[in-house]
Amino acid sequence: MASPAKAQRRPEGASVLETLPALPLAIIIAKAGPRCAAALACASSTLRAAASGEALWRHFCSDDFALDAPLAPGDLPLPSFKDAYKAWFQSFGMYPLPLVKRVKIFWSSFRAWLCEYFPEGLRTLGEGVSEAEIAVAECNLGLVLPMPTKLLYRFCNGQLHIGRGEEVSYGVMGGYDYVHQRYTVRLLPLAHHAVQKNSNYIVVATSCFGEKIFLLDCASGRLYVGTKYWNEEREIMACVPKATIRLAVDDDHGMPQDGFLLWLEEHLSRLQDGLIKVQSCKFPMLARHISLYPVQLPYCSSASMHGIKVSKLAFLLVYCHA
Repeated sequence: MASPAKAQRRPEGASVLETLPALPLAIIIAKAGPRCAAALACASSTLRAAASGEALWRHFCSDDFALDAPLAPGDLPLPSFKDAYKAWFQSFGMYPLPLVKRVKIFWSSFRAWLCEYFPEGLRTLGEGVSEAEIAVAECNLGLVLPMPTKLLYRFCNGQLHIGRGEEVSYGVMGGYDYVHQRYTVRLLPLAHHAVQKNSNYIVVATSCFGEKIFLLDCASGRLYVGTKYWNEEREIMACVPKATIRLAVDDDHGMPQDGFLLWLEEHLSRLQDGLIKVQSCKFPMLARHISLYPVQLPYCSSASMHGIKVSKLAFLLVYCHA
């Protein structure tokens, strides 16, 4: 009768993890996360090899930063996904990583849409600002920006202001052309934000000649648009429901989100769904622009009359107070 096989003894000084086969060890490290992987890499040469695999760090980069290539912030190429994770964590580790990923996905998706449908607008987007530049801006403004807004500017510092020439019409937030009212809204760089001294409001977007102005209340995180009475009475209307705003990191209700981020995400959603599109008109400043008039049911219907296609909107922007 054969004697039972003896259990393999653990090498002296080796941990339980070091004796595991490669696949179970890789699964455990992946579940443990990037911080544990970095710590294990310091424990032994065996664990260092297991915790340094390119596939492992590709997984971490995808999960935390939505990266599909080893790139540093600013799209600079790096030799490995581990280097990429390190660069992104050093740059954005002070923020909740799910929020970083959400903002990055927004800007990547928005840039991709602009690249395909409105490259004129894409060329006006500025590079992101540094954390130090945000701190200087907050000091100059005398307020603290909401966390989501800080991250938005870390990835893109609004639209470059070319001047009163042709390119100022390329507002990526869209506009409309109706009778005597024509405007298109562009995102402002961080340096252009002051409303007035000792105010919680900053201007995040405006039309070329100031007909429309969008203000973020940094204390509450709410976004407002100035009505037609803005210049005389400073009247404003909310752009995003108050109930959707969350400024604190809260495990019970999800990641922080302010009115600026929600407004941008809703705009992108309408563009991706084809509800609003790039259109042309004869007015030079709006030769090509993102029209805020919906082009799909139930907001818009069309019919042909005597060979002429006629579209009808369910609402008319020009007569509302905003």
